[in-house]
Amino acid sequence: MVAANYRLSPKATYPAYLDDSAAAVAWVVAHAAEQHFDPSRIFVSGHSAGGYLAYMIGLDDRWLKPYGLKPSAIAGLIPISGQTMTHYTVREERGITDHNVISADEAAPINHLHKDTPPMLILYADRDMAARREENRYLAAVLRATGDTHVQELQINDRTHGSIAGDIAHPGDPAAEAILHFIADPSSRDDCVEELGRAYAFFSTIPHRTNGPSPLMCGVNRRRISAVSAAHRSRGKIVNPANRYSAPAPCPSDSTTCSGRRPFRIRERHRRSLPRQRHRNRRVPPA
Repeated sequence: MVAANYRLSPKATYPAYLDDSAAAVAWVVAHAAEQHFDPSRIFVSGHSAGGYLAYMIGLDDRWLKPYGLKPSAIAGLIPISGQTMTHYTVREERGITDHNVISADEAAPINHLHKDTPPMLILYADRDMAARREENRYLAAVLRATGDTHVQELQINDRTHGSIAGDIAHPGDPAAEAILHFIADPSSRDDCVEELGRAYAFFSTIPHRTNGPSPLMCGVNRRRISAVSAAHRSRGKIVNPANRYSAPAPCPSDSTTCSGRRPFRIRERHRRSLPRQRHRNRRVPPA
């Protein structure tokens, strides 16, 4: 993994930070062999302003062109809560200080959409900045309208604009799992990623959860999402969470990536342990 930086406003103004981002991508491509990278497997990601830069580098070919590259050199884009309209900073540089004023000029990712973009995984939080979730959903919808079949989006629940990125390092984080899934197969179906999102939304409602769903690369080798969840107590009883979930509609019959089976299951070894847990938690009457 390469962590790139860029010049910041107000010392730098548009398009300096875009030039820096493009230079970073070009450096990685040029030094791939030296750093033991596969040049065909370079993914560009960023959070917030970094997500905006990732959008622009992957959608607008002006920035990579001076380095002899095209956006097709990028295996996939993973913008996290990125701004899809003209960024606040760019607006302020142009004298627009009211964030409620919407601008979508040549500095806006939404202005550079076409069907031949790199595969994309768009992540945003349920409690993101005002209108940030809607901006990203709109961009994804317009991309699909162009005929782009490689755009995926996922809302991460119980997250804010900051924690969606800050929690990625935590084991089992849904954003991290989605990113790993996307990197393993950038061309996987959007409905599988949405199914993964529903899985996490469901498990987030279970009290005292110890494990969330563990995606097994939905869309890779026709494997489905599998979930391992510890039994939890509800009014003194052990409840099997799988019995409380109604599976979504299966993938289309012509799907080459989804199995169409139930997306959740409790592992056999866990099911066998339920009676023993039920006995262990039985209340003993007072002497």
